[in-house]
Amino acid sequence: MHLRRITSLEWQALRAIRLRALKESPRAFGSTYERELGFEDSLWQERAAESAAGCGATTFVVQGANEAAPWLGLVTVLGPGHAANANSPSSELLSMWIAPEARRQGLALRLLDVAVQFAMDTGAPSLALAVTRGNAVARLLYEDYGFVAATDAGYPTDHACHGELRLVLTLGGSRAPARE
Repeated sequence: MHLRRITSLEWQALRAIRLRALKESPRAFGSTYERELGFEDSLWQERAAESAAGCGATTFVVQGANEAAPWLGLVTVLGPGHAANANSPSSELLSMWIAPEARRQGLALRLLDVAVQFAMDTGAPSLALAVTRGNAVARLLYEDYGFVAATDAGYPTDHACHGELRLVLTLGGSRAPARE
């Protein structure tokens, strides 16, 4: 299995894995399957193109051994100042998901590693994320990686992640934090 950034031509595969994630794990996201099912193709095309450019936001996928293998997980990271992350010097981790058949193989840690590296490459001082309250498995993964509960007030009431727990990883140095 390998990790890579998606290309601009892979918007349909991006749409498919995102919809699969929303359907399989509906409580893990700040959006819904029904909402995103209605998105225009142009939105998915824009997301894939932006990811391929790798400057404002990017999506990484984990895939089987060859290009024909299915995508088994994804993570999207917004860089500092991205329109959806306005007025924040930090990067924001979104849409982290691993397919059920690929869980417990260390793929989540590998996705976190590339997300952290992307955030560091953008010069962000930290990487933040939202985890659904009650999602103990995800919270433990993030905390074991080094994320801690944010000291700020969290998300504003009009934010899709309002009510979720905000975790932050302080970045520094030239590589991802060491883990055991």
